[in-house]
Amino acid sequence: MIIYNPNEKAEKIRSYHTQGFAMHGKEILFNAEIITIENQIDHLSGFKELMNRFDIKIATTAKGMHYTNIRRLATFPAELTIPVSEKTT
Repeated sequence: MIIYNPNEKAEKIRSYHTQGFAMHGKEILFNAEIITIENQIDHLSGFKELMNRFDIKIATTAKGMHYTNIRRLATFPAELTIPVSEKTT
């Protein structure tokens, strides 16, 4: 997982409070790569570079005051249509 340019500091993202939001993915959250952009004027070019590192991108966001008020619908890999990569190896 990559957390790109978060509003919160890394310490708060990996805090006890966020564990409820992560539910069963705590280890993913705590091992996430957190990228903070110092130069906010040029943050989109950095984001484009980051996106070029991956063939498949999955994003999520949610706002909630408490982890119990975030409604989630699961999507399983078998339900996805995954495009063929245009990159050559």
